[in-house]
Amino acid sequence: MRIRGWLAGTVVLLAACADSQASVGYTVDTSATGVVTVSNTTPTDWSDSSGQWRIVEIAKLEGSDDTAGAIVSPSNVTLDGAGRLLVEESSPASLRLLELDGTLVRQVGRQGEGPGEYQSVNPIAFGGYIVVDDPRLARLTVFDSAGTLLNTYPAPCCHYAAVFSDDSGRVYVRTSHDTDSTASGAFVRIDVRSGETDTVMLPRIGPPQKLWRFVIEGGSMSYSIPYQPYDVTAITPAGTVLRGWTGRYEYLERTFEGDSIRVVRRSWTPVERPEEARRARYDEVTENVREQVGEATVNQVMNFSDIPAEAEPMPGLTADGAGNVWVPIFVPGAETRHYDVFSPEGIWRGTLVTPWKLDEYPEWVGDDRVVTTGTGDEGYPYITVWRVER
Repeated sequence: MRIRGWLAGTVVLLAACADSQASVGYTVDTSATGVVTVSNTTPTDWSDSSGQWRIVEIAKLEGSDDTAGAIVSPSNVTLDGAGRLLVEESSPASLRLLELDGTLVRQVGRQGEGPGEYQSVNPIAFGGYIVVDDPRLARLTVFDSAGTLLNTYPAPCCHYAAVFSDDSGRVYVRTSHDTDSTASGAFVRIDVRSGETDTVMLPRIGPPQKLWRFVIEGGSMSYSIPYQPYDVTAITPAGTVLRGWTGRYEYLERTFEGDSIRVVRRSWTPVERPEEARRARYDEVTENVREQVGEATVNQVMNFSDIPAEAEPMPGLTADGAGNVWVPIFVPGAETRHYDVFSPEGIWRGTLVTPWKLDEYPEWVGDDRVVTTGTGDEGYPYITVWRVER
């Protein structure tokens, strides 16, 4: 209710300013039910690279042949509340807490099935907590910042996906939605202090993804068609849910209980994805399938023309710790990632050109930190920590 009260005040303010805002790149409309629609046409904070936020590298760790090094084969990587690295390693599964220079502080938990142990590690940290989602054991293990076990709670099985948190001490873990044909996603929300749990099914935003389907001996199999639009989801620090369909530039913010808060749109000029890139992706997907079903079957089912020539207008959503929304955009020929950045109120701040390569994977942590992971030219992994200067 506190959040709703704040939003109601914001709606009144935004609605009163709608006329003046039309001249600076966006308009705001409020429906009879109180849902705010923000329609963006031009950036409001910066329009070129000279005025954009700066992204500054503050630390980098690189792997090597030394299996006793700071990083060996990192998977999930994040930062704890003190800004130190939490790094998942496999074989055996472990969660290591490192200083930014690579010095080992401690290992958090260990592989096993007892209290404080895990078989798979999907970490997240906030406040004074380090939380491990363990899809294999279907449980959530909560440690304090010193690595001391606090609690263990049941959690969904078998969903190896990003875990979100909010400012109220709750984590959000993906769960199955297969029993609800009208949904395209579902989350279990768990309070790390009490273990209180509730679940939400997320209604489908766009049409179901088109698939390449095969009937084979003993059953069937299917493959997603590359670059087909699909539903995307993010959780904000306030605990609201962002939902969109990558086939159009629009996202909806709603409460966890399902009440709509705002719709955010941005005008978009279609961009073609080069045929060379589409061909490369098609060859990558079909290479292994040919060995299983044969060339003739692949050619009959997996048509290159099924791959959309037009790039997705909004291929993803991420909310940082300050509530800003980052939308990746496709830029032909770009060697680094580009993002449109929106304020928590849905106003388009500008397009940000980052130093992150296209094959690096970013993780937003707190208000102004981003951790990226990638693989260098010699095949060794690296982790980079960045600060976003606004």
